[in-house]
Amino acid sequence: MGWYLGGLSPKHLLDRDALNKSDPCVVVLMQSQGQWMEVSGGSGRVIRSNLNPVFAKVFMVDYYFEEVQKLRFEVYDIHGHSSIGTHDDDFLGGMECTVGQIVAQKRMSKPLVLKYGKFAGKSTITVSVPRASPAPPVGLGAPPGLGATGHVPHSRPAPLTGDL
Repeated sequence: MGWYLGGLSPKHLLDRDALNKSDPCVVVLMQSQGQWMEVSGGSGRVIRSNLNPVFAKVFMVDYYFEEVQKLRFEVYDIHGHSSIGTHDDDFLGGMECTVGQIVAQKRMSKPLVLKYGKFAGKSTITVSVPRASPAPPVGLGAPPGLGATGHVPHSRPAPLTGDL
């Protein structure tokens, strides 16, 4: 069954820019057969100069109660127009959890962790389940911005839209 996830809101992000605040972006990944794959609709849009952004975009993941489905949320300070997460971008932290944890708690906040397990200062990220979850069957509607199946209706994942 598909569940909508969204309401991504990193807080107290590290400020990696010298002249102004970081330009954060969130990338959502799901582990499948030992590999981390980008979630359709889970790629981030950049919100300029904001250490506490709120990303309003909702994306869908299939939830199988009997399986442990790992998710990873990565936050980057974007510097270029190339792919997100390149060597030009600063990694601000990541968080791992399972789809089941988010579904059970409805709203979950965890600290962001840098590479090698070091905490990213006071940085956290919150992810929530909108009231519209679980996803309705095909053709019965979906939140704004998603196609009738609940998936983003194009081949490349759409960026998360930020509330400015």
